[in-house]
Amino acid sequence: MAHQGLNDKEVQVLVTRIFRYLSPDLNFVANHIAKPRISSSRTSLRIGFISNHFRDHSIGRIMIEVMSLMKVLDSEYGPALEREIFVYSITHKYVKEVNSDEDRIIDEPMDYISAQMNSIFNTKFFRFPMNVNYIRQEIAKDELDMLIFADIGMDFVSFLVSFSRLATIQVIKFMSGR
Repeated sequence: MAHQGLNDKEVQVLVTRIFRYLSPDLNFVANHIAKPRISSSRTSLRIGFISNHFRDHSIGRIMIEVMSLMKVLDSEYGPALEREIFVYSITHKYVKEVNSDEDRIIDEPMDYISAQMNSIFNTKFFRFPMNVNYIRQEIAKDELDMLIFADIGMDFVSFLVSFSRLATIQVIKFMSGR
């Protein structure tokens, strides 16, 4: 109802409580969240972007421009802060259990948006199968400071991942092409 100008906070809080009650594993918190930032020897800011639409889709086209602009500004002016960018693309491949290296191989072909993101971010561009537990565990390993969800409300898998605390700051990014 928020898109109709109404405050739906109470409804959203109730829905969240129901989801968390029915599926307690949604309450996952990454280990690095509990650690004080001061104890880290890392000086760079780690920023992640996650979406099921990092492909030829309006989200993919908008976000490739945003991410490319970050790279251009860094090359022209130097980074305002040292930062590492991580891109997490959820694919349409469903894997119930990820137990072997074979399960981790995403054999879906990349379209031009995915390929462009991969070339910009090379080793920090990850393609995940549609497995919420696996996605959470893999993102938690990167110890992010900020995680930007580019498609909340458009994809159920990223919606479920968003219940977890995977970064110190988590942001919902919504852009409308209308």
